[in-house]
Amino acid sequence: MTEPDDSSDELDPVDEAIGDQLRAIRPIPRPAFRGALQRYLLILDPGYGPRPEKLRPIVAMWIVAGVLLLVLAAIVAGGII
Repeated sequence: MTEPDDSSDELDPVDEAIGDQLRAIRPIPRPAFRGALQRYLLILDPGYGPRPEKLRPIVAMWIVAGVLLLVLAAIVAGGII
């Protein structure tokens, strides 16, 4: 869940009262439901595990290769080659 932000000092009293009322009536799931949801999501977990150790260099390589191909395509389309 997200923490309530501290922007209430920017609101006028009417808006602040409405916000307080909405926070008070916000539905919160029961602990039994949250536990069942967690178990269900764990069953659905594909189990990919942690990221590869050299993920950033691999992604950087693919980005550089894509940019080079785009530059080559622009050169060919421009008729320079």
